[in-house]
Amino acid sequence: MALALEAADLTGTVQGLTDVTIFAPTDAAFAGLAQDLGFTGDTGDATAVFGAVADALSGLASDGDPIPLLTDILLYHVAPGTDAESDLNAGGPLDTLLAGTPLQITGGTVVDNDTNSLNADIIAPDIATTGGNVQVVDQVLLPIETPAEIDGATLLDTLKESGGTPDEDATDFDLLLTALQATGLDAAVDDPEAELTVFLPNDGAFVSLAQNLGYEGEDEGEALQTILDASAAADPDNPLQLVTDILTYHVSPGVQDATAVLGSTEIATLNGAEIGVSGTTLVDLEPDAEDPEIIATDLTASNGIAHVIDEVLLPLDLPAIDMAALEMPAIEIPAEEEDPEEEAEHDDGFDFPIEALGFGALMLLILAGGGA
Repeated sequence: MALALEAADLTGTVQGLTDVTIFAPTDAAFAGLAQDLGFTGDTGDATAVFGAVADALSGLASDGDPIPLLTDILLYHVAPGTDAESDLNAGGPLDTLLAGTPLQITGGTVVDNDTNSLNADIIAPDIATTGGNVQVVDQVLLPIETPAEIDGATLLDTLKESGGTPDEDATDFDLLLTALQATGLDAAVDDPEAELTVFLPNDGAFVSLAQNLGYEGEDEGEALQTILDASAAADPDNPLQLVTDILTYHVSPGVQDATAVLGSTEIATLNGAEIGVSGTTLVDLEPDAEDPEIIATDLTASNGIAHVIDEVLLPLDLPAIDMAALEMPAIEIPAEEEDPEEEAEHDDGFDFPIEALGFGALMLLILAGGGA
């Protein structure tokens, strides 16, 4: 982002800012914008990312000069007045230094003028500096419509790449997909209007849970049936309630990339219970089971982002269930659905993101008098 400020000749302007609120996108946010605009290179190369964004802005400018539009984008991230996140949510449209182009903040989500990209979420609020407040966000705020079309594949489409049939591949998501379909929660992660963060237990994680419930084998289909039977035994009147509670504990509102997740101490979920975060470990509410590790990050979709984990998150201390002593209602595993969509490529490798907060860190440095 230092390259952008220098190119727009705004470094001196930013150094002199006082009593302002700055919306600071992470490095991942800028890399995501570059990818949305067609960049296919190394997202860790700041020069290449900036070059891709600048080239795209040149194409949007009538005279081919990207600097005026780049300047507008940077000014759009600064609002007069030192506002806390709670004040932003309650204050209605928020004027920015880009005259006549306000932002709308609702429930920690910052709505900009580009309908072709995801809205930003405030992921690290109220960082006080000598010049005002910094609100770290997970998307670049855009004052104009861009051609950055989001890939139409949803989070459910990502899961469907596994095929949905139990097999011998412990690294895919057949069992998670089947459990979502059995509970009817598949529609929630297929909602194109949603903005979600989902923690994806792989098939090996579900087999591990079944083994904790007394299953002694390795077969994926039998493991899932064990989990469904345990759910029915726990609440015969609502045989899928336990599975539903477990699945909703894996979904968090808002789009939180790896930097946001690993920088948190607690994560809210649709279940209502929170997940603790300790390094790359997610801490659930079952004290006796092994806590999940995040093993792959930032699988992006049109309606959110996903991170892969190696154990199932449990929102409660599971009761001891005598599986052999109970007659349980039969719960059928849903048949496989045909998926007409082509497989979308994604990176399954885990890369622990300890990079700085990009624009946020730069702004903090400048506002503290460190220069650029």
